[in-house]
Amino acid sequence: MRQVALIAALLLGVVACAGRQARPEKPAHVCAAAGQDEICARLVAALPTGVDGAWQMLGRVAVASGSNSGNARLEWQQQGARDYQVVLSAPLTRQSWRLVVRPDAAVIHGLPDGARQGGDAARLLHEVSGWQIPLESLPYWLRGRPAPERLPEQYRFDAEGRLIGLLQNGWNIEFSHGAQWPARISASRGENRVRLVVDTWSEGNE
Repeated sequence: MRQVALIAALLLGVVACAGRQARPEKPAHVCAAAGQDEICARLVAALPTGVDGAWQMLGRVAVASGSNSGNARLEWQQQGARDYQVVLSAPLTRQSWRLVVRPDAAVIHGLPDGARQGGDAARLLHEVSGWQIPLESLPYWLRGRPAPERLPEQYRFDAEGRLIGLLQNGWNIEFSHGAQWPARISASRGENRVRLVVDTWSEGNE
């Protein structure tokens, strides 16, 4: 409970602008995973796969999981599909915590009782915060593409052929594109919602 209280205080100290969501763009093509027509088959086949090389993203996140909700500044540093770290911070309270994910374990730093470790990053985060966040899929969704662990039930494309939405593993994902990578990403499943606003992208190690 002390961990939950810390994260609640951390998140409440940040402005809620990440929670403001633009109206989703109306798709030009809605494609099912099976029985695709020629256009859908071409659009789906053109989607990138895998995780890009090293990249960083700075932005803001709003999370709601039942009664557990809040907003924070977000720093995401990706090195591989199971090799990344996430820093959440609240400038007003000057509190922060860091989730480090490696192929064999995940560790959360910044808790009152010291670092906490587990074998599953999403489960560890849920135990600490009460949030349901699909961490295994976010490295792909952040880059505007499907995650590889399960075939999406639906793809949504705009008139230019860009992916603007997915139904995957029970989550409804919406992308608002920037110059190259998504500028906003939202994911919802039942009472669980994750909304991200990207401020900057950078490639490679810094």
